[in-house]
Formats: sequence, structure tokens, C-alpha cells
Amino acid sequence: MQAGSQKATGFLKPTAMKKTTLLFILALCRTGLAQNLQVMHESNPVNNGDTLVVMDNIGMSELVAYLGAKNTGSSAITIKAKRTDLSVIAGTTNSFCFGGQCYLPSLSVSLAEITLNAGEETAGADELSGHYYPDVYFGSSYIRYVFFDKNNVNDSAFVVVNYIAIDPLGIKENKTNPVKLFPNPSKNSLFVNSHKPLQSIAIYDVLGSLHTQIQVGGANNSGIDVSAWPE
Repeated sequence: MQAGSQKATGFLKPTAMKKTTLLFILALCRTGLAQNLQVMHESNPVNNGDTLVVMDNIGMSELVAYLGAKNTGSSAITIKAKRTDLSVIAGTTNSFCFGGQCYLPSLSVSLAEITLNAGEETAGADELSGHYYPDVYFGSSYIRYVFFDKNNVNDSAFVVVNYIAIDPLGIKENKTNPVKLFPNPSKNSLFVNSHKPLQSIAIYDVLGSLHTQIQVGGANNSGIDVSAWPE
């Protein structure tokens, strides 16, 4: 199996941490048939066009869906992945990882590509993981994930993930400027997303001492290189 380069600007390696979530498979609409690709979940095949439900309370920093792809054809193919927001709650953000690389929310098609031999399935960091950050906003968001043949985009398979963030107390919070840090923990880069422009980002250690401060000049999004930081 071959994956794309794992070192490039704008993405980072996914962490090994996985969160336990409530996952259902709903056999809803099934449109189109994959020619040589099959969506997999925990090594089990998922029907093309099915909807997966990932549900947790809004106290969780993120909801995660894990998906794989299998080459059901008789020859090797090179695949990429794509994410499409179908219906997403305002104020939430989402991103995805594939082929050992994680992408900013602004990027919807993977830069990484994976070659699968006949009958081969993605594994480990090469699998796709969808990351949904509900912040304080509860409700349902729908996001479609597609695996497709790089050389034949019509050869594809997809599922829709319904992320459901539950508000257990029935209380709607209102924050003037929620700031998201992801992924956490991180080994290479830490991304900061703010609803309002930021002039600088300061990071303190557990003793309250200033560790790092960077100027971002009014940007809403920024990345911080943490690869040299002690674990």
C-alpha cells in the first residue's frame, strides 16, 4: 500500500486517540453502485449511500466517524477522499483525515492518495476519519464522505454521517467568541479557529508561565508548530 507524503503545509498527522461514540447504521437511501470501491466500517462493509449516526453530548470536544475503503475489483486502483457538507449547524466546524494526513476545515478533497491492490482495504492511519466540533451548538449535521478512483471519478463509494450533538441540560449557551483548538493532543501542528479576528495567540504552561506567543494579524485561523515541544 502506498500513501501520499505525510509532511506538507496545511495538515498534520492524526493522533491515535479514538473517542467512544454511539454509532448506528441506518440503511436509508441507496443511490448508485460502486464499481470497484466498498465503504467499510470496523472491517464490515457498508452499503453505498447508507447513513451512519455518531452521537454524543456537547461536552465532548469532538465527534469522530471512522471509515475505510476496500478495492473489490481485480486490479490496483489509486483512491482519494472527499468531504461535502450537506446540512451543517452554524457555529460548528468539521474536518477530516485520510492517508496519514489531516486537513484544515477549508480543504474538502484529500491531497493524499492511496493505492489499493485487488481485494485490499485501507488500515490504520490510511483510513478516513471525520471530525466534527459542535462547540456549544446541539442538533444534527449531515456530512458526506466519498472515496473515489483518482483516474476514474465515476468509480466511487460514499456514506453520509449524521453527527448529533446532544444538550443534556436543555440549555443553550452563548459565547461571545468561542475559540477551538484541534486536534488535541497534537504531535506536529495545532490549529486555532476563532469566530472573531485574533491579533495574537499566547500559550501558557500549567504553572502559568508564558510558553509561546505568536502574532496572527487579525486572522480567524492559524496554525502553531508544536513538533519541538516536549511531550
